[in-house]
Amino acid sequence: EDRARELRPEDLCAEFSKAVKLSQEHAVASQLLHSTLEQLSAAYLPHVPHLTQAQHCTIPLWACAKVDYWRGDLTNSLLQRLGQDDCGLLKQATGQTHGMLWWSLSKAPRQELAAGDGGVLHGSAACILRMPAQQLDSQACSNTLLACARLQHRHAPLLHHLTSCLVQQPDASCQALANSLYALGELAEGCGHKPRDQDLRKLAAAVLARLQQQQQQQQQHKKPARQQPQVQDGNKASANTHVFTEPALANMLLGFAKLGVSSKERKLTGCRGQPAAAGRAKAQLQGLIRTSHAGAAGDEYTAAAAVQQTCSELHLRLQHPVHAQAFVPQHLANTLWALERLRPPDSEALVQALADECRRRRFAGFSAHDISIVISAHAKMGFGEASAHYTGPQPWYAAAAKAAAASDCMQAGIGDWCALWDAFARVRHRPAPDLLRLMVQSEEELKALCSSSHAQQCSNLLWALANLGLYEQRLVDALVGRLGERLMLGKRKQRELLSNMALVNSLWALAVMGPQVLSRHSG
Repeated sequence: EDRARELRPEDLCAEFSKAVKLSQEHAVASQLLHSTLEQLSAAYLPHVPHLTQAQHCTIPLWACAKVDYWRGDLTNSLLQRLGQDDCGLLKQATGQTHGMLWWSLSKAPRQELAAGDGGVLHGSAACILRMPAQQLDSQACSNTLLACARLQHRHAPLLHHLTSCLVQQPDASCQALANSLYALGELAEGCGHKPRDQDLRKLAAAVLARLQQQQQQQQQHKKPARQQPQVQDGNKASANTHVFTEPALANMLLGFAKLGVSSKERKLTGCRGQPAAAGRAKAQLQGLIRTSHAGAAGDEYTAAAAVQQTCSELHLRLQHPVHAQAFVPQHLANTLWALERLRPPDSEALVQALADECRRRRFAGFSAHDISIVISAHAKMGFGEASAHYTGPQPWYAAAAKAAAASDCMQAGIGDWCALWDAFARVRHRPAPDLLRLMVQSEEELKALCSSSHAQQCSNLLWALANLGLYEQRLVDALVGRLGERLMLGKRKQRELLSNMALVNSLWALAVMGPQVLSRHSG
């Protein structure tokens, strides 16, 4: 600590970075790491009012964010220094420094950001908007877009500028492209931001070109290009900028789905009643993939071609055990969710590969939310008894139901329960009684679960139970009671509207459960 107090700001910044690097390379105990940062923070605080470079503020912030250390006064002091003189230090900062600032603050607890922000992000945004693409590398763009997604920061001029600068980078890393596509998807879903068509087309074209490069490498080496799995974001660039990691592939597909590529792609690939049109569109997509001219073919075809190539690469990775293991449960669940939204042509083999991987793992490590997504997506895509493409659906659903009963289902929300039971009803799979018993394990938990439900969710759950021939009086009573509350009670403007079909389905479900059930709830 005495030595730390004698160091210059730039030397102390190096010590902050070194501490983080050591924690990543070695299994350093969290308590020891936080103790080290506490000593560095104490030594650094006296220097903060006199700092003359923005990076001397952002590097300690980045270090704190990487190890989730937010104790003491350092964060607020650094933010106050950055905000002084109308954000004077930030006006001379590099794009990398701005990206590091945004990424760090997006990881901070909201109270830290509210207490010490002082308009720093607003000032940084103004600086970034004045920067040309030459001053904003792909990592700075992607880090800032990721931060905006985390913060749900809808600043359309900033987001458009970052996306435009990113697609102008000929050497943009695969990780930056993947992270940016993922972030844009989160922003589209969370706050309604839509990238400009020309920017999305160029981003999809860049992704497609990199995937083609990987395909060429694979053909030369007869195996998928391999790279160590990377974290979602951060300050370190990839050692191999021309390889998408498994998490990156999953996140890109999720981004495409949330950006609404699905509706455009379905329009292009035709519908089941127009096989000729579908065939022509599919041939055009394959031609675009082969010739690398997707960027000149229009927004829809470019994105659709990138989606198809991403699916192809995902399927290839899942066929190799080492690569398949790099997908965490959330990636598998999100990929299935995206496939259900996108419905790309010839994706049956990929869906089957994902189902096989989930079952091979016996759903180990899957949360209740992950399992609900996986089961629901498979059911909606026809992974059931009548499917001609898939093998062994009913044992697969049995394994999924068993995993759900053994997971953290008691912590699942009503939405996850609805997705689970809706999926089982779609494929006519009746789970073992354990799963239903979990929902009524205690009166307090059942009441808490139903009290958070909407009328449509109550109706859907009643319909699913009736279709499966299941009846649990306490659950049905709670659902019907909640349904009545949402429809009839409270002020008029707070009442929920329910479609005629949902009302009919609810009455039908009660009738199927038995005349006495319908009679008991007729009042």
